[in-house]
Amino acid sequence: TIAAKGLTQRELAVRGGLAETQISAILRRLEKRPLAIELSTLSKIADGAGVSLQWLIFGDAPSH
Repeated sequence: TIAAKGLTQRELAVRGGLAETQISAILRRLEKRPLAIELSTLSKIADGAGVSLQWLIFGDAPSH
């Protein structure tokens, strides 16, 4: 999870270039329906967290 990476939602928002409220909503959706989120948004979150897109969605790939 993102929390396991040691990032707060605020830090992730800043790193990903998104609003903290967007991060909160996206992370909730990510747990329920990860493929319902735009790829560009997921990419920003993955980049901000320093993880691969695959890890963010499926949690089974090493971070980049």
